[in-house]
Amino acid sequence: MWEDHLTQCEFSAESEEAFNQGIILAVQSLNDKIHELDSENILIGNGLFNYDFNAGNGNPSYDDFADHVDGMCMEHVMAFEGANWQAKEPPFVNVNALKNLVQLKNRLVEKNKFVLVRSFPGPVRNVRMVDGLNTPQLPAAYPYPNPQNNLEVQQAMKDLYAFPLAVYLCAFADEKVLYTYSVWYDVRQSVPCRQDPEECQFPLDFDEFLKMNPGPPLEEAQWEGNVCSRRFTNFGISVNLEDENSATLTF
Repeated sequence: MWEDHLTQCEFSAESEEAFNQGIILAVQSLNDKIHELDSENILIGNGLFNYDFNAGNGNPSYDDFADHVDGMCMEHVMAFEGANWQAKEPPFVNVNALKNLVQLKNRLVEKNKFVLVRSFPGPVRNVRMVDGLNTPQLPAAYPYPNPQNNLEVQQAMKDLYAFPLAVYLCAFADEKVLYTYSVWYDVRQSVPCRQDPEECQFPLDFDEFLKMNPGPPLEEAQWEGNVCSRRFTNFGISVNLEDENSATLTF
């Protein structure tokens, strides 16, 4: 009986291709319908990851869907498959995977698409519970301890924000590109709890991040190998993708 069920689940190459094409047509139909309801509605595809890229299979999600949505989400920037989880020393970021996302962002911007970029406090991966909240963990060899409670997560958010923010500003910031820096998906990980700070993982006093104002960019990203530099109206920024201590602001 079990073997019969397995046989019934086998798809020919033609059936698989027809199924995949059907998904693309369904997404395009959904996009058409939501724009009929309101021309300002947008459809964001979730998302662009590096699993296929790391396996040598290119970027099929981009290839299949970029022309059928209004934008795409990149929610694993420098984390999960974008991290060198087994590394014993830097870089703990998968630099090739990161540069692949930068290239995909550039292609989406050229198509006038939205891009939602999300990064984390450190090259996190495996998720465990911390004070009742799902919290991705840092690699064992990473030179920063994994937080054991929400207040420690808040401190990690503050201690580790400079590198991911510098990478975003230098390599990703652009027209219709939006950024999120958070731990996970609960609202308590995106806003502070003013009455009970220990219930949230977002810091109460995070002005160094929230009030940072680079102003409009004055130039595109400038690259020398893996070092990115860029000038904004209010300051310049430089960051080496291989060095998480390299983020530098110049005024």
